[in-house]
Amino acid sequence: MSNKSVTGAHLGGQLYLAWAGMVYVLSFLLLYPLFFICIKIKPLNWVTFLLNKVWCIFFFPGSLLFYKVDRRFRPQYGESYVYVANHGSYLDIPLLTWILPGFICFIGKYSLTKVPLFGFVFKNLHISVDRKNSQDRMLSMTRATEQIQKYNRPIVFFPEGTINAEAQPQLSGFKDGAFKVAIENKVKIVPITIPYNWILLPSHKKLFARWFKCEVIIHEAIETKHLQPEDYLSLKQQVFQILDTEINKHNTPAIIAKYGGKQRNS
Repeated sequence: MSNKSVTGAHLGGQLYLAWAGMVYVLSFLLLYPLFFICIKIKPLNWVTFLLNKVWCIFFFPGSLLFYKVDRRFRPQYGESYVYVANHGSYLDIPLLTWILPGFICFIGKYSLTKVPLFGFVFKNLHISVDRKNSQDRMLSMTRATEQIQKYNRPIVFFPEGTINAEAQPQLSGFKDGAFKVAIENKVKIVPITIPYNWILLPSHKKLFARWFKCEVIIHEAIETKHLQPEDYLSLKQQVFQILDTEINKHNTPAIIAKYGGKQRNS
């Protein structure tokens, strides 16, 4: 590909990102007064689940993002699960907000609470964690257990802990928290693969987006009722293997080479 073609593609990606970002921000600002009211009035907190869906109705069609969901397992409303997904892009959270049922709770990095307006919503509805602080990490697991036991909320973990731009689409090592929480609370753990978001919205200094397939695979749930606390390591390895296999099934060597990803180590 010539330098002129690369420059043109990058400019197009920047324009597309600007458009999608505008749709995302404007639709959020339109709904923010309702978010604020429903957060301040505790009995109405659950209504934010509906507001998030409305937000996504604005964002995904408005950004021309058409998604496909391969539901090998169908989560039920009113059931609590621990979802475990790979983390390749800032698009992962809105995408899972859109496709997963129920009043879900994300475990996210502390810096999200510092984003103007959005930070207020995130810290009041989800669980932030400062991964550099061991006490805060432990507290986040306690809060996740509370959300499951007291409110029966599904919890979404990105067990890699962050987006490792240099490794995409390959997985980074998993943290233990999701697997310990699932076993402790005897709830099913549901692996989720998001194979292409690293292509759609790359996480690096050169901000741009691409129009590409937006796909999610909801894998079969794994029962944890029979597991003991010490089984978390084998559970973690099982889920890692599921996601790793699916990611590389979709991201062929040709796709990875074309979009500048990291090939799988054999």
